[in-house]
Amino acid sequence: YVFAREIIDRIPRGREVSVEREVFPALLSDGDVRVCGYVDASYWRDMGTPADFVRGSADLVRRIAPSPALGGHRGEQLVHDGAAVSPGALLIGGTVVGRGAEIGPGARLDGAVVFDGVRIEAGSVVERSIIGFGARIGPRALIRDGVIGDGADIGARCELLRGARVWPGISIPDGGIRYSSDV
Repeated sequence: YVFAREIIDRIPRGREVSVEREVFPALLSDGDVRVCGYVDASYWRDMGTPADFVRGSADLVRRIAPSPALGGHRGEQLVHDGAAVSPGALLIGGTVVGRGAEIGPGARLDGAVVFDGVRIEAGSVVERSIIGFGARIGPRALIRDGVIGDGADIGARCELLRGARVWPGISIPDGGIRYSSDV
């Protein structure tokens, strides 16, 4: 957003303020300011949630949202230099794999954002999730719609679903969180 100084001065201090829910309605109800918009057919996405970030990243990789930053790249995945993807691993849905990351055999990543230095071990599934710098995802773990913090260690066969968040540096033991009934 672009605001004149006098508008910024009217925004309450000392607390969080929603521009969309508070500032714009107040400006319109006061009637003493003009509110203008610009219609553009270009790609735009609000990146206010992890899900939005994951979707925006996938859209860039798949060229739904073209960007000169990716040059002519187009495909289901973007694997940065120095990353190692084992044979038999499947990377789809606009997945990004950072530098120095390791993806084990039989792993499946669908719409994942994997930062530098991550290790995803054999048979793990990561869907629509963010995996922070240097994190480890143990064998046959399932991460769906989650955020795993930098340096976190997720044990084998853990299942983290529906918006689960693991803070940086936290370790979850093998089988420590499960939703399915198989053992």
